[in-house]
Amino acid sequence: MSTYSADRIMMSVGGVPVTGLAKGTFVKVEYNEDTWKLEVGSDGHWMRVYNANRSGKVTLTVMQDSPLNTTLSTYERLDRATRNSQIPFNLVDPEGGTNIVAAKAWVTKMPAIEFSGEATNREWVLESGNLDEFLSASGVPYEAPLP
Repeated sequence: MSTYSADRIMMSVGGVPVTGLAKGTFVKVEYNEDTWKLEVGSDGHWMRVYNANRSGKVTLTVMQDSPLNTTLSTYERLDRATRNSQIPFNLVDPEGGTNIVAAKAWVTKMPAIEFSGEATNREWVLESGNLDEFLSASGVPYEAPLP
């Protein structure tokens, strides 16, 4: 039997813990391009081509009162002013061994801002030229990956 608990996912941006996560999907990590591409010639001969591009995006969805809004808004303004404010992102699932790191990430743009009679969320997109990950099953004890 395995167990998953969303409140055990630990994330930080710029060394600041991410809190105030939205209900539902609160983080999404995706690469910009496939690692492998199939090339097929006119005669049906095929080969696969390796793509070394490890760039990608991290989308964080937080509640409107999350301290992350202040943190990322500050970094975004600083980056616009200096053109040199890259921040680290880290995600760890201690119950499964998943670890995602972007040593240098940046805010792509300010999130859409909504106000209503109910609490709203803010969706922040960080981009990085190099995502490093190890994806493991949540709730399953961690075993060292093969080399």
